[in-house]
Amino acid sequence: LTVRITNYQEQAETIPVFVADYCAANPQIIMEQPTVSVSAYPESGNVRVLEINFGYTHEPLVLTGMQHSVQNSINGAAEYIRYRETNQEKAALLFTYLTERFHYTTAESKTPLYDALCRGIADPTGLAQAWQIICDQAGMECYTVSGLCGGEPHTWNIITTDENSYRHVDLAQNVLETHELQLLTDEEMVEYYWDTEEYPVCEASEEVQSGEEP
Repeated sequence: LTVRITNYQEQAETIPVFVADYCAANPQIIMEQPTVSVSAYPESGNVRVLEINFGYTHEPLVLTGMQHSVQNSINGAAEYIRYRETNQEKAALLFTYLTERFHYTTAESKTPLYDALCRGIADPTGLAQAWQIICDQAGMECYTVSGLCGGEPHTWNIITTDENSYRHVDLAQNVLETHELQLLTDEEMVEYYWDTEEYPVCEASEEVQSGEEP
């Protein structure tokens, strides 16, 4: 892509960040986040021409096919859980839908959403994106959390439950380690770190805090 800018303000440095943010916000559209290189001509001045190069590992037709496969999977999952009465029932059924399709494994992924939904690759980003999109389509309140787990970058979700409270869902951990859906409070998220001001609080109900049966 070639762009002429009449009031250059170091856009060459910000374009890769803009591309990354756009890809993260549109996982259903952008199957693969490209590598981005930017060259500015001439080297100085207010008026510049930017040459922006996008690098992909897959051909356009392949990416289009992935996009269609992802959308079909999302539509199927959203329809599968739509008629359950409670959010917890929907979450449990969605977990079943995903885990019955594949025996999940780990691998590096250039196309995380596609790999999570169509190849059984347990990439945390792809699984969190899948959960978010399916919940959105099924009318369930959901958030995607970017934080740390064990000191490493990690992605998971927060969903609302039927008691108007919230719970964490780390789908990658659930499909690889626990093999069951876990809905966790903030206190139960040991070794996790996230910006607590950015996301809803996940706390135990008063009955559970007081030691009574939920």
